[in-house]
Amino acid sequence: MALLGRVLTTKVNLEGFHLLPLEKDVMRSDTCTYCSLICPSKDLAKRLKHLLLKDRHMFTPLIDCNFTGFDQSEVLQKRAEQRKEELRQQAQFELEKKSTRALKVHEEKLQAIMLQIDQAKGKLNNLYTATQTKAEISALEAKVDENIRQKEEFCGAVDEFRKRVATALNVTNFEKTVNEARKQFGIECCRFEKSLPMYARRRDIVDLVRSNQVSVILGETGSGKSTQMVQYLLEADFCNKGAIVCTQPRKVAAISLATHVSSELATNVGKEVGYKVGSKCRTGDLTKVIFMTDHCLLNECLADPTLKAFSCIVVDEAHERSLYTDLLLGMIKRCLQKRPELRVIITSATIDPEVFVKFFGNCPVLKVSGRTFPVDVVWLDDNNEEDEFENYMQKAVKKAEEIHLKEALGDILVFLTSPLETEKCCEAFQQSLAGRNDFQCFQLHGQLQADEQQKVFEPLGKNKRKIVYNAMDKITLPEILRTHLGQAVLKLAELGVGPDMYDFVQSPSQEAIEAALESLVQLGALSANHRITEEGRWIAKLPLDPRLGLMTLKGKANGLLFDAIVLAALTNFGSVFYRGTTTEEHEEHDKSKTRFSQTTGDCLTSLAVYKEWQHVPEKEKNRWCVANSINAKAMRSTRDMANEIIKTLKKEYNLEVAHEFSDKETTENCLRHMIFECYIGNLCHYLGMEKGRILCRACFKASSRASFVLSDSLASNPEWVVYEQLN
Repeated sequence: MALLGRVLTTKVNLEGFHLLPLEKDVMRSDTCTYCSLICPSKDLAKRLKHLLLKDRHMFTPLIDCNFTGFDQSEVLQKRAEQRKEELRQQAQFELEKKSTRALKVHEEKLQAIMLQIDQAKGKLNNLYTATQTKAEISALEAKVDENIRQKEEFCGAVDEFRKRVATALNVTNFEKTVNEARKQFGIECCRFEKSLPMYARRRDIVDLVRSNQVSVILGETGSGKSTQMVQYLLEADFCNKGAIVCTQPRKVAAISLATHVSSELATNVGKEVGYKVGSKCRTGDLTKVIFMTDHCLLNECLADPTLKAFSCIVVDEAHERSLYTDLLLGMIKRCLQKRPELRVIITSATIDPEVFVKFFGNCPVLKVSGRTFPVDVVWLDDNNEEDEFENYMQKAVKKAEEIHLKEALGDILVFLTSPLETEKCCEAFQQSLAGRNDFQCFQLHGQLQADEQQKVFEPLGKNKRKIVYNAMDKITLPEILRTHLGQAVLKLAELGVGPDMYDFVQSPSQEAIEAALESLVQLGALSANHRITEEGRWIAKLPLDPRLGLMTLKGKANGLLFDAIVLAALTNFGSVFYRGTTTEEHEEHDKSKTRFSQTTGDCLTSLAVYKEWQHVPEKEKNRWCVANSINAKAMRSTRDMANEIIKTLKKEYNLEVAHEFSDKETTENCLRHMIFECYIGNLCHYLGMEKGRILCRACFKASSRASFVLSDSLASNPEWVVYEQLN
């Protein structure tokens, strides 16, 4: 036995294995000794046999080896159970450690609020500030209640995770189950740490949605309604019979929310969470939550009126009431009876949900408070109010500079009244602090492309401040009550529904409906009895005004499809020229555009600009635009929209569109005829620009403040003009 032990030690251990016989594995008889060695694998047993037989001459009597197979399942099972127990204990320890730490931090927050209440109560004796102090105390007490709810929610979640870890021992794929639970608990701790108001009402939200087919949830700004609610629905298994879709009025919101929610769920965009906006789509077979524009879901509804692919629909920011939102709400209401299992949540930041409650038959409402931050209001001296008002852009830039140079690190958000003002203020700030690399300026408004808007939300490097100039949205009537209804009526016609039979959230006027029907019949998109035509189906597929959609169809018929697509995209955006804000800037920029101006009008002038712009190298495009007083964003927006139209035509009609302009001599004249035919309803008799009066087809006189290339740049006075719109 000693000799065998030496052989095993010197020979086998060199191979990286440690095998020594135990006394209980040795049996002796008069003629021989039996020794059992259990190897962890058949391969090692073969190698061991080879080594022992190779040195059999060392033994007296001689050694011989035989294989005996045996069932290792018991050993493997024991090892697996040990591994399970180790993982369970590790997960349990991690859960208790993280939850204890998170509860401690939360308790400190709660105590800090309680201290603020005590301090505020000490100020109640001051008669001048008593009313304000009471309001402050009331807000703080509401915050205490919210914190207590959050704590209860988290403690309930901790108990659930304890059960999941304990019961996972009986699951086949234990390790995967435990690791998934650990990941989910990490996400839960992050939610508790952020303490968004929505977290305090998670259980209420899930119960409300489970019990009602339609719910209205009011979440104030900062409550977390756009990012958290879909996560709660996902975890409550509302995605079992279809995806959860969340609509947004704008593309950038859909993309940025998909990115943010994916990050919070520790996954990548396009896996569990994705988005679908315009021609951009990042979803996969595993996607359970999809952020879409309301226009995109509207198109899904046209393809499948019952929306079978979705189990839950969240219409976010419903208070913005875009044209597509109103149409979508009506279509969702139509399919509720056919889909009793479908759940619909209308979310809004408005304090008056009555319009949605009535529309969906007195559905329940849940209100969630917003996150509050300390705000200091500092008023400028009112010595010269008129001067302050006249120079508000300059003052805004100077104030941003002052904060940047004097205050601690933190981003700056400046509100302005238009996209043009954001551009001017960005330029002024950058020029004033030229040479510094501790800041980056951004514009934020609806005319920017999604990737440009997304940059605002991306983190910058260390010790670098964002200065964001934001164009505020104007508060107006719902879009369906103030815009031309051509596209809306065409979408309904595609469903075979007349506007007079459609259940609108708020019905537009009969005059507006009749004007839209008349216009669509004139364009050939609807028949005389208001049935959609093949031309109308083409137009309805495109994200354009019906007149511009018809322009693309006429372009196809005339062999000028790419020309027509770009022309329609340019006209959809508006003027491509940058005019500045002062009279001097207007005159300077008007001189710059003279070389592009066409006697044939604004549309073909814009097309001439685009043709030259597309040949400029990509890195030189911005510089070229500045030098020629061209709106660089208008150019990029036109290109993006043209590409989206081309992708739509490929998808819907399998139509390949070459990115090439026509070089035929007749092209310009053909395009002019197309413009005339599409805007025949806007024909007017030109009376001159001195007083800016024109005579329209409808025989009324209007004051026009539009900028005509014909009269501005070339002093040309045509007899007849077709216009896109009057201001």
